[in-house]
Amino acid sequence: MNGVEAVLLDLDGTLLDTPPAIAAALRAAVADTTGEELHLPSIIALIGRPLPVLCGLLVGRDEHDPVTAAVVAAYQDRYRRDIVPNAQDLLFPGVALGVSSLRAEGMKLAVVTSKNHRAAELVLDSAGLLPFFDVVIGADDVAHPKPAADAGRRALSVLGATSAGSVMVGDTADDIRMAAAIPMRSVGVTYGATSATAMAALHPTVVADDFRSVVSVVTVDPAANDEVTREELAR
Repeated sequence: MNGVEAVLLDLDGTLLDTPPAIAAALRAAVADTTGEELHLPSIIALIGRPLPVLCGLLVGRDEHDPVTAAVVAAYQDRYRRDIVPNAQDLLFPGVALGVSSLRAEGMKLAVVTSKNHRAAELVLDSAGLLPFFDVVIGADDVAHPKPAADAGRRALSVLGATSAGSVMVGDTADDIRMAAAIPMRSVGVTYGATSATAMAALHPTVVADDFRSVVSVVTVDPAANDEVTREELAR
C-alpha cells in the first residue's frame, strides 16, 4: 500500500476489544428499561452503528422514541462506570506499540467512530491512546455518520490529507463502506466484529488478521516490497 500519509481508524473492535463489554452493558440497559432479556450474539452483530440507532433496533422502536432514549441513558451510565476505567486492559495486542509506530513514521492519525465524540475521547484517554491522534470524529460531529462519507471526509479535512494518500482501518461493513463512499483505500481487520470470510466479501483493499499486520500494510516500503502480495502482508 504505497504513499500513505494519513490513517483513519475505527475504535470499537479495531483499537479496543470493547464489543463484548458493550454488548453486556447494552443487554443490561435493555433489561433495566424494558425487562426484556436479549441474546448477546444478536447485540454484538449490531455494534458499530450510532448508539441511538442501535438502541432503537434492540427495542424495536424509533431512535427518537422515549424508550430508546431511556436505554441510551442507561447504557451510557454503565459505559462510564464499567468500560471506560478498564480501557487499557481492552487494548488489542499490538495496538499501543502500533499506533506509536505510525506516529513515529510521521503519519497523521484520526479516530473515526460511531460513538459520540465525548465517549470516544473518554475511552481513548483511559486507554492511553488519545495523545497519538490529531482528531477524533464521532457520530455527533457529522450530519450523516458511517457508512456515509461525512465522518471520513471531515477527518481528512482536519488532517489536511487527501483521500488518495489515506486509508481507513476498521472491523465492520460500515467502515469499509464509508471508505468506498469517499472513496479511499481500506484495511478490513478480522479480529473484531466481522469474520475473515465476511470481511473478504466486503472487498476492502487489504484484509489484516492483527494490528501488527495493519502497521506493516500501511508503512511498507514499496521499493523493498514490490513482490510482496496483499495476502502475505496480511498474515
